[in-house]
Amino acid sequence: MRALARDKYESWAWNFGRSPEFARESRHPPVAYAARNGAITAFSLGGCPIDAFVGLRLEVSEIEAACRRIAGSAAEAETLLSAIF
Repeated sequence: MRALARDKYESWAWNFGRSPEFARESRHPPVAYAARNGAITAFSLGGCPIDAFVGLRLEVSEIEAACRRIAGSAAEAETLLSAIF
């Protein structure tokens, strides 16, 4: 039973892989993104497109790494990450 839960129901493919297209916006920081089939298709921060996120799966580790690359500090990266999830 636990193996089924781990291998299927806790997998990225089960939770995000076939998700319909959706969009999300946050005010602080001003983040907007669209996603389809569990991957980001468009992303903007403060109205400016940020290509570093396009194509990433909605997987915390992938998004967190991108946040760290573009943020000026660890605190900014954490704020950005919380706006996305």
